[in-house]
Amino acid sequence: MDIINTTKNIQWSKVAFDIQVMMNETIVKTGAFVSEKVWGNNFFQATFISVLFLTAYWSIIYLDSSQPGVNPPSPFSSIQRKKSHYQRQAHFHMNYLLGAIISVLLFLSIFFNIF
Repeated sequence: MDIINTTKNIQWSKVAFDIQVMMNETIVKTGAFVSEKVWGNNFFQATFISVLFLTAYWSIIYLDSSQPGVNPPSPFSSIQRKKSHYQRQAHFHMNYLLGAIISVLLFLSIFFNIF
């Protein structure tokens, strides 16, 4: 009698283990499927991270300036001052340009899995 119960317990535990393994395989396959469909071929992920970096970088420069939006001007400001040719400042400040360049390099490194 004990041998029969032990055999049944072993069979049930094997069935329970097989079901658990099948569930884990399904979860892994589903996770890979979701990851593949949502992130695509790293394009969405690279775009999202580089835009997030660019926003944070430009926000820090904008808020750290002596007069936010004026010195250095925001990258999209439409302030046109009447000054002579020698007194005009660049419309797109170098700090903002550096952030854009780093953001493009970040996008390329994530997209092509360079790091």
